[in-house]
Amino acid sequence: MIEMLRDRLRGWWLSLVTLVRPEAAWRRLDDEVRFHLKMEAERLRRAGTMIGEDTMQDLKYGLRMIAKNPVFSAVANVTLALGIGANTAIYTVVEAVLLEPLPGRRLLAAALRG
Repeated sequence: MIEMLRDRLRGWWLSLVTLVRPEAAWRRLDDEVRFHLKMEAERLRRAGTMIGEDTMQDLKYGLRMIAKNPVFSAVANVTLALGIGANTAIYTVVEAVLLEPLPGRRLLAAALRG
């Protein structure tokens, strides 16, 4: 119970300090992120993995698969392009029709008010 109260008070105090001195909060956050990045890099180094090595292996594998099955790759890309295009078109229509307020409604509301 006391620990929970102490944690809550500490959270309130940090929130207050953040409001008064936001640059200090950003500095603490930056330090914490840098610490975690260093720890992860150290863990990967100990495991014998270079940070970009896995990415390069994945990229090479993907390029080999594209070269091995060019028709499948083309069909997959066309399907993705059509799906993204259709989704964008539908969202544009929905936004224009349903999400944007109609200008006539604002004029009518202003006329009724007075």
